[in-house]
Amino acid sequence: MSDSNKNDTPSIHPARVAVKALLLFLAFNLVYAAVRASPGWFIVIRRGGYERFPALWLPDVHNDGSVSIGREMFSNMDVLFASHILTRPKAADEFRVFIFGDSSVWGTALYPEQTVAGQINQLDLRTCSGQRVVAYNLGYPSNSATKDLLFMQRAQQYQPDLNVWLFSMLAFQRIRQDVPFVVDNPLAVQELMTEYGLPHDASKLSVPPDPLWGATIAGQRRDLNLLVRLQASTLLLGALGMDDPRIVHEGGIHFQDTPKASNDFFGIFPPANLSGYLAYETLPVASAITGGKIIYVGEPIEISTGVFSDISYNSFFPRWAYDQFRQVVSGMSAEGGWTYLDLWNIIPEQQFSTSIFHLLPEGEAALAARLSETILLSACP
Repeated sequence: MSDSNKNDTPSIHPARVAVKALLLFLAFNLVYAAVRASPGWFIVIRRGGYERFPALWLPDVHNDGSVSIGREMFSNMDVLFASHILTRPKAADEFRVFIFGDSSVWGTALYPEQTVAGQINQLDLRTCSGQRVVAYNLGYPSNSATKDLLFMQRAQQYQPDLNVWLFSMLAFQRIRQDVPFVVDNPLAVQELMTEYGLPHDASKLSVPPDPLWGATIAGQRRDLNLLVRLQASTLLLGALGMDDPRIVHEGGIHFQDTPKASNDFFGIFPPANLSGYLAYETLPVASAITGGKIIYVGEPIEISTGVFSDISYNSFFPRWAYDQFRQVVSGMSAEGGWTYLDLWNIIPEQQFSTSIFHLLPEGEAALAARLSETILLSACP
């Protein structure tokens, strides 16, 4: 090859390449931000979506060489709803029921069809107008009334005909109104608090991103990383054939609970009035959010037998505290005209599994049957 041909070869200027790459990156980010792309748009999941809100399940290798699969819940509502509700457009003959609550609703160590929502769907209920009752599991493993209200407010855009809210006393502890899910959704919390006048300490919330920056790829890098991790988790669950790997070791097992020997409720002793410690003001907000289309449910708890059962119902609740809570909620329900089911004691002790809140399949079936009666009455008043 001649020297003249060598001189004809275009030269590459690294600085120019870097500048062009930067300009292209900025331009792509601006276009992405302009269309207001949501991470939920890009979700890649198994056909038909998840039957409940997904978690991240990833293997963890321990120092001794053993491997376990750990669960990590995430707080991105766009991704949660895109992976579950958005995959199921509402049919013309569907009477849509959303069920909210904690890990007992989500269904720890249960297959989706064994949860209360799954059991209701297996009953093949029909309303008086012939509509199919279709229940959706919107439980999220965390005890917090504020968390449930956030899900409730977001879910109304998906056209529920009825909402069912299962809760226990723990959900109303003021300290639990700032669980990680709440902290990680500052804009939704601020909207909820402003619209319904709920008290909240804004300093405990995450700092919301700048609107323009938060709409860019760079600003959403954590959310996009979440999608990659969720897809990896989905592939793992597909190989295992279940969406909760704990079923293998915990499914069908009853762990014996022991009543508390003390009558204190997290450091509070009788005859204290718990109104200052519990966020009762969240209860009427649920009715306002749903336009009154809601069934309040005091969820079943395990009533443990043992030497201290005269002091406490179980390892969490002294009798005086839970009785006071139930009395207040019942009084508020009567005053507000709400539909309220106090089902706290309908499930026998042996039908609880990994905690005083989690039910075995036969317990879920009994709960589903009881809820179904009220759902049909609400659908056909």
